[in-house]
Amino acid sequence: MEARRNQRALSAIRALRQKQARQHQQIGILCKDMVGAHGQFAQKLSRLTFVAGFYETLLGCGDLQTLLDSAAMAIQARAGDPNTAIFILEKQGFDIHLVASQKDKTNLSREHFQQWFTSQAVKNIAMTGQVCSAERMLTLGMQASPALLKQISVAAVPLGILGRAVGFILLWRSAQRPLLREELESIAAAASGLRAAILACRGAADPNSPASPLTANKLTAP
Repeated sequence: MEARRNQRALSAIRALRQKQARQHQQIGILCKDMVGAHGQFAQKLSRLTFVAGFYETLLGCGDLQTLLDSAAMAIQARAGDPNTAIFILEKQGFDIHLVASQKDKTNLSREHFQQWFTSQAVKNIAMTGQVCSAERMLTLGMQASPALLKQISVAAVPLGILGRAVGFILLWRSAQRPLLREELESIAAAASGLRAAILACRGAADPNSPASPLTANKLTAP
């Protein structure tokens, strides 16, 4: 009789411990979900704050040169100071606005980009509507040295499509400090606003309008 009671007591204790273990596991999962949700919320809030500040910066720009300078500096501040080049399609070729990083110097120059890109390649990248890795850009017509690409982390962020390509933002820095997904997603979230501001500064809804203050930097298709 005593042994039977002890057995029932042990079974009850075992069942209780199993229940507690399941509860602890569920609590652990819930805590991880809450931490993950909080992290995602903080990330989205940070991105929203950047986009709002980015748009506010663009509002104070009265000409295209100032606009692109301001946009590049805001992008660099957000993404860990990468080198930045803004490509804009033109009727005969494309313009490049290049702002070098203060922390991550590279040997890439406008001449490199003249060799890497044709107008068609710029248009192909601009039309993707999504962030492009180096590998993706190579399939779209970029002609960069594989050896050089191994030394850098590079990506392109299109300036929104909305029916017609305008250009893209090229970001790069040392491969030792690869571009982060969150950095690129933040820039992508603000890209459509930069597109609208560029078109407004050029005074036309057509991105192939020949009017542009950047004629000194214009590269024509070969």
